[in-house]
Amino acid sequence: SDLYALIDIDSNLDLYLFMKEKELLTGVPTLMLWDGRTSSGTNWFEPCQSVTGTDEEMIKALFESVMPGSTSATDDSKKLAVSF
Repeated sequence: SDLYALIDIDSNLDLYLFMKEKELLTGVPTLMLWDGRTSSGTNWFEPCQSVTGTDEEMIKALFESVMPGSTSATDDSKKLAVSF
């Protein structure tokens, strides 16, 4: 099953600082993807993929890697909405 979380850095500053210290993110906003099938061991917290910033093409590519066809479907009801 999938888990989606929106983490507000004002409420979770410790988590943000930990990830910043480990160089897992360079700024906000950051989208991160973890795949539980490949994440294990001592570096389980490292995302498989991430995008920092608001580059629409990079964000679409991240979602395409997870849900192929989600940003290019011809049927509007199957499209993933990505807005800024």
